[in-house]
Amino acid sequence: MFSGTPHNETTAKLTFFNEVTTTQMMSDGPLRIIDRDGTTTIYLNSAPADFNNPDSFRSGVPVQTSILHQQAIVDTAGGTFTAVFSNTILSTSTFSIGGTSFRLGQQGQAWRATVTGQTNPPTPRAGRFSGYAVGGNGK
Repeated sequence: MFSGTPHNETTAKLTFFNEVTTTQMMSDGPLRIIDRDGTTTIYLNSAPADFNNPDSFRSGVPVQTSILHQQAIVDTAGGTFTAVFSNTILSTSTFSIGGTSFRLGQQGQAWRATVTGQTNPPTPRAGRFSGYAVGGNGK
């Protein structure tokens, strides 16, 4: 899924961009619970992405668009967060990587992603995260 090394955003063959609006925010002690709604677009990347330039994650051809509900829980004392993304596919198109054709789901299918991360890393970047995604059938 990478065009070379290092295996990071600069060599990722697929990138994504979320456009969201915060619909609700609550606090419980040091925990901040944030609900957001919007869209996710996954791109077949055409240029190196860069966390210092968020729009660079939109470079390339859209291969899937979905509606999104996100709930994030931020531990403001510990500087950590967990976010769950619940998506329903609006559109998807076939694309090729290395001569093999792929299609990321079908219209109406659901998928879910979970990420966890750090809001106060020792670098200038606003945060670090890692996670995983599964399709509606659990695969």
